[in-house]
Amino acid sequence: MKKLLLKNGYFLAVMAGVVWGFIGISTLNLSSLGMNTYEISFLRVLYAFILGMVYLYIKDRKKDKNIKYPPKKTWKYIIATGVVCQGLLNIFFSVAVIKTGTVTGIMLMDIGPLFTIIMCRLFFKEHITFIKMISLTMAFLGAVILITNGDFRNLNFNLTGVAFGLLGGACYGFYPIINKKVSDNFDPVRVTIYSFGVATIFLAFFLNKESLEIMFSQRAITGGIFYGLVPTLISYILYSKSMTYISPSTASIISLLEVPATTVVGIWLLHEPVGAFKVIGMMIVLSGMLLSKVKS
Repeated sequence: MKKLLLKNGYFLAVMAGVVWGFIGISTLNLSSLGMNTYEISFLRVLYAFILGMVYLYIKDRKKDKNIKYPPKKTWKYIIATGVVCQGLLNIFFSVAVIKTGTVTGIMLMDIGPLFTIIMCRLFFKEHITFIKMISLTMAFLGAVILITNGDFRNLNFNLTGVAFGLLGGACYGFYPIINKKVSDNFDPVRVTIYSFGVATIFLAFFLNKESLEIMFSQRAITGGIFYGLVPTLISYILYSKSMTYISPSTASIISLLEVPATTVVGIWLLHEPVGAFKVIGMMIVLSGMLLSKVKS
């Protein structure tokens, strides 16, 4: 029974990483309309919140229940998730990309699982095994090779940009910790959906009047709905559910599958060339993921 539950956890985490692979094409689609990072991030969480509330309404109606509202003590986690893991994450990532470039910015974000492992040790006394660190190192190395395509000359280590990139990675790594904290008292999926609403309000302060005309055009609405549904709402639901079966640190390592998944989507839909470094990077990430299942 325990092995079956673990398999469920690994499967859900893998599927979350695969679905997150559509982030790149979703961002490019909205960016082509002239939208900046803040506008794209706002649309992402806005539609994730709206569609998430529809999902909860339908789910509760089927069970003849009213929508469950979180207890007061859970709101601090909802606000923290919305502001830190969604709002500040996008802002820090944007600054990192501006200062260091896209390649370095994405690479720094992928340090998130390291922060998750450290925080799991601090908050949950989870043992940091040698196998787990090797697994993370391999997955991260493979992700770096994929992101840079083997050309490390594209890396830019601007001090301010690196600092904001690391802060973004910490925000990303903090999400599994909050998810685990609330799982015993309240449905973490509901917390995540409500946090999208908090993030929507938070990111609204970074918009201007000109943003409204761009964001609510027909193409932007269509692209925003896809971004909010597929690589946001669905992926976060899968990711949250995976952590009811496996540890947050293991789930975070497996989530690095997002990088090779994004590469595959780019090859499939954007006809990007398949190079040797991309194949090598994907193989290393997958090897790191498989190693994370080994008990030390």
